[in-house]
Amino acid sequence: GFNLLIWGSMDLTDVKENSLKFTDLAFYFDYTHNLGPITGTLGYVHYTYPGSKYGPSFASTGELYCNTVYDLKFACLSFSGNLDLMEAKGFYLIPGIVKSFAFGNIAPEIKISVGYGSNKHNRYYYGVDKSCFTDFTGSLTFNITLPNEIGKYLSIYGNVNYAMLIDSDLTSVIADNKNFYAGLGISLCFGGNE
Repeated sequence: GFNLLIWGSMDLTDVKENSLKFTDLAFYFDYTHNLGPITGTLGYVHYTYPGSKYGPSFASTGELYCNTVYDLKFACLSFSGNLDLMEAKGFYLIPGIVKSFAFGNIAPEIKISVGYGSNKHNRYYYGVDKSCFTDFTGSLTFNITLPNEIGKYLSIYGNVNYAMLIDSDLTSVIADNKNFYAGLGISLCFGGNE
């Protein structure tokens, strides 16, 4: 049930003169356990922002996080929470609903969620000292398992997302308050079960 993940975001378009440089890195360590229809994860993530010679980087920070999913058969209820320990010192909660499908080797999933931030969280990330519902996110993710022997070790995944800020105090200070984004990745598994 233990998981270690290193994630990075690299600028490919040179919008901020960071072409082919990592602008942020995250290191996750967590533990996941199943209790009947409930799956729970508890972990810690450390964020660091390497920045570049063209501008200052943000201070590194770390968060405790938990994720729970309750299986209702027709869909799943999800709940996530993050508590920043170093910089923001605030919390962020995300209730949501998830529906998964299966079409052969393709497994799409639809998720709708709403975020709620404490006043410390919102002051750090948005400059607004107010506890409120912050954002709405709709996501379509998919996993493709390759056929035959290679499917034991290699899978492809992706996502398409739409996010928007929903509180008027936040949208008044953040001009770019609606975003569409997508991602594509490859997962390799070593030492799979026979």
